[in-house]
Amino acid sequence: MIGNKFLTLKSKNSIKSKSNAFLISAAWFNKWKKSVGIDVSKPDDSIKLDSIDNRNLLLKDKLKPTLTEKYDFVLLSPPLWNILNEWYPGGPEIKVKIIDHPEKHTPVPILIELTFSVFYQNESVEIKAHKYEQVLDIKKRACEKFNVNPNNSRICDFWNHNILPPISDNSYIYNLHLVDTQELLLQVRNENGQFITRSRSRGRLASRTNSSMSIGIRPFGVFNATTKGLVGLSNLGNTCFFNSAVQSLSHTHLFASFFMNANWRENINHINHLSTDGQLSNSFAQLVNDIWTKDVKTLSLKRLLDTVVQFAPRFGDHMQHDAQELMMFLLDGLHEDLNRANKKEYIEGIEGDDASCQETAAEASWKRHKL
Repeated sequence: MIGNKFLTLKSKNSIKSKSNAFLISAAWFNKWKKSVGIDVSKPDDSIKLDSIDNRNLLLKDKLKPTLTEKYDFVLLSPPLWNILNEWYPGGPEIKVKIIDHPEKHTPVPILIELTFSVFYQNESVEIKAHKYEQVLDIKKRACEKFNVNPNNSRICDFWNHNILPPISDNSYIYNLHLVDTQELLLQVRNENGQFITRSRSRGRLASRTNSSMSIGIRPFGVFNATTKGLVGLSNLGNTCFFNSAVQSLSHTHLFASFFMNANWRENINHINHLSTDGQLSNSFAQLVNDIWTKDVKTLSLKRLLDTVVQFAPRFGDHMQHDAQELMMFLLDGLHEDLNRANKKEYIEGIEGDDASCQETAAEASWKRHKL
């Protein structure tokens, strides 16, 4: 039986670090498993598959940036790919490198390399790195291009040309929610031990120093018509309130970065009865990715609107609503989708009856929220 032959071969050919593997569309692979009786009681003879079809993993002949293992694709060792491709010739063939996860120490594929624009003085260079590398790797490559000593420099987040606090050299890219084409700033320590910050001022370069590890946010120029993220949302009736809420959330740095990183899908809680089973998160993540990756002037939020209306019909009457009400629904829905706590214990309420204990109460409330 074809299914048993595949499983026998699989048991003898596990995926290992420092090797290669192949991607296969999870949609195609799951249909194939049903057709041959793998993980089901009996084969489904109604399913007819001619050839492997991996086209849904690609965008303009490149891997889509938000693919997730098991959800979008399945990893196959070379012998498994070869035998499947022999039985069902197709493709395209997608080979990837396998490395050891730096913290979990399990085999993981390198799907894409991210490109970062690193600014220093009046120049910028493009640095490539995959998500399992450290910020130190980015810094070393940038310093080599700028002929700068890496021991006297640091990298700062430069999201939307705002100078944000420096990033630890030891931080892994996948933990930072950095996205493709994101801008970073290289700062170099001067003779006085201070880090020099260069920022544009009316088209010229102005320098200032700051010895603190915390650098204030400073606007950097004006967006132009081709700036990533500068995308309008088409109005579907009276949906101005909807557009406003979505634009606010999609341009909140950490919030947008979280959904630009495909790892967010690992947090979906499928057994939380208060969630949308990931439907709201999927629709929202797709729109955020479209806003920041597509080279268009306007986008339709119909898919997200349809998902919202499915769970909150009040927003589907084509009338104006309060943007804050919608934002609260979105935040609450996304929170429940991605809340991994399945058993929530009762926790006493927190009270703050005077100004002196407000800060303590706020800190305790935040800790309670994260339980």
